[in-house]
Amino acid sequence: GDVIPEVVGPVLAERPAGLPEWTFPTRCPVCAEPLQRLEGEAATYCVNLACPARRATAIEHFASRGALDIEGFGEQTVRLFLELGILGDIADIFTLDFDRIREDVTEYAPGLIGISTMTNQYQFATQISQFLKEEFPEIPIICGGVHASMVPEETIAEPFFDYVCMGEGEGAILDLVEALERGERPHGILNLLSKREDGTVVKPGLRPYQDLTVLPNKDYGLYDFQQMIDAKNGWVGLMSSRGCPYRCTYCFNHTIVDMYRDKAVGKGPKYLRHHPVERMMEEIEFLLTNYTGIEMFIFDDDLFTLNRDYLMAFCTAYKKQFKIPFVVNAHIKVFDAVEARYLKEAGCGMVKFGLESGSERVRKEIMYRYMKNAEIERAFRLAEEYDLDTSAFVMIGMPTETIAEIWETIDLLATSKPTRFRWSIFFPYVGTKAYEISAREGLLDHDTMNRLTDFVSKSSLTFDDAEFNLFLEKLQRALPWYVNARSDFDSAPIYKQLVDEIQAMTAEEWDQVKDDIIPMDKRLQKLMGARDREGYEVKFNDFMAVRRKRKTRAYKEGMDSEGATQGSAEAMERTFGAGAGEGANVGESGGVF
Repeated sequence: GDVIPEVVGPVLAERPAGLPEWTFPTRCPVCAEPLQRLEGEAATYCVNLACPARRATAIEHFASRGALDIEGFGEQTVRLFLELGILGDIADIFTLDFDRIREDVTEYAPGLIGISTMTNQYQFATQISQFLKEEFPEIPIICGGVHASMVPEETIAEPFFDYVCMGEGEGAILDLVEALERGERPHGILNLLSKREDGTVVKPGLRPYQDLTVLPNKDYGLYDFQQMIDAKNGWVGLMSSRGCPYRCTYCFNHTIVDMYRDKAVGKGPKYLRHHPVERMMEEIEFLLTNYTGIEMFIFDDDLFTLNRDYLMAFCTAYKKQFKIPFVVNAHIKVFDAVEARYLKEAGCGMVKFGLESGSERVRKEIMYRYMKNAEIERAFRLAEEYDLDTSAFVMIGMPTETIAEIWETIDLLATSKPTRFRWSIFFPYVGTKAYEISAREGLLDHDTMNRLTDFVSKSSLTFDDAEFNLFLEKLQRALPWYVNARSDFDSAPIYKQLVDEIQAMTAEEWDQVKDDIIPMDKRLQKLMGARDREGYEVKFNDFMAVRRKRKTRAYKEGMDSEGATQGSAEAMERTFGAGAGEGANVGESGGVF
């Protein structure tokens, strides 16, 4: 089992000067009930069994690798199920069946059931829809979303789907509901595939892209939006635009554009469209007036910075009315000093970039992302000049990618130094160009694809190279350590020793220690924080790394540049035991692992 140390007192000699006095809380920060530490226990607990945080943590642990080991049932899924009321406590894990769905549908008595799904969730969508059709055969079911739009004919072939929506569905769903209310079972509605009684599929064309300026305001009263705000710790997602002009192979946008080009009936707006700035200000004002606890707005637009005129108008209006910070997505090639200044002055807290790969070959030939490493580094430097935090997205395990090219990604993260980065293992979404490339290379593992519910746990491609597969597994757990080891951070010597030892491990040796990486990272966080060392640490979830910046430029005693290596070895020994700083190989006495 785990060795749980007991804190017996502070080591004052190691405490940095100037820290504010801190008192351990006596009440839970979530539910405000008293905290309790049982005699002999190392942890402090909230005494409230109904505390949302306590319930979530308990369920997460019960579903984790150390307990039931439910694949794909991680922190985000647990939080979502709690938010939706699907889970209430640990016991509900064993009753995640269809009773709740049957009760809800019976009580609500809908005239139409809609399901939106991506490829990772399609297996659940089909299971639920099959159950619903058996229980309520008279209720039509419509399936939409990205997966259905990518493979509409495959989706409509499912016996339980009556309709499939391709592309944007506002107009199609309205036409369908109005027809159903007239007692009709319509066919031929633009954007909707349908089945006649004899099983014949009707395949109409598409209406033009939706004009966003004529849409009514969102009805947030349809669901408990306050509960969603609270569940997401005050972060609220918004969209000011739709569409993206780029054709990245791993994304659905290029397929959507081609689909509308070939099937759209009539003329309409361009793919990249914006909600009017005035409409966005009204929506934000409504949210802040009617809901509490909003701490951050996240604009999930594919590319917030593409239209400079819109960005400037939005930022000018936002700055006059609101003080809530916000986050946007940007592209390396459409981010300059003017946009950075407007964003900063309006209160933007973070700009997110798709770095994706450090290999220019992979970006150009496999991803169709035509940008240079120098341009990427420039964008991150520019954001830092304007005091904007940055986030980078990276993917590993692309088709034809080599170990050397993944090291290029690690090195680019180390030199670009984003405030945080998120990593994933490439998943070939059906209907995308990257899926075609993976199929052409003979890499698709359909069994794994059908089982996976995320794009972070493992690869769904079948690489023949065992060394490459093992490297992916190691990075899936320890990528931030690799970035730290290749950086110029003052923590690099410590992480280099860790990475060297991980790299020397066989697959069998890695299996013995891989589940210890996250707990070890938490111990390292405390060590690096106490010594004011810069570097990335795993935070918020197991696939996000946040940069810990130094509080002061002064080195602590014994940690100057001349003694950095010795200080690193001493720190390793204090954290992981005697001999840990000696660079012992795996399996030898004194190794870190």
